[in-house]
Amino acid sequence: DLVTGVQTCALPIYGALGKTILAINKPSVLDVLKNKETAYLFSNATEMIKSLEEALIHLEEAKEYGQNFKNQVVNNHNWRKVASDTLSYYK
Repeated sequence: DLVTGVQTCALPIYGALGKTILAINKPSVLDVLKNKETAYLFSNATEMIKSLEEALIHLEEAKEYGQNFKNQVVNNHNWRKVASDTLSYYK
């Protein structure tokens, strides 16, 4: 399964599902995703097509990126981690 054109706030939801993500390369996305580690990132339509083709040709690699992002989400984007970060901010 591939996910494209997602709002940044929805990325952790799709990440928790282990979906392969193709997203535009912009600062808010770069805070959450890393190109060719947790997602396929692109800057323009030509790069988007190349990323999509790469994801479809290299399905195991695409699944690995989805699993990498899922692990990141589970470990870093959960209620316990957010609560801990928030409390430490106010200490």
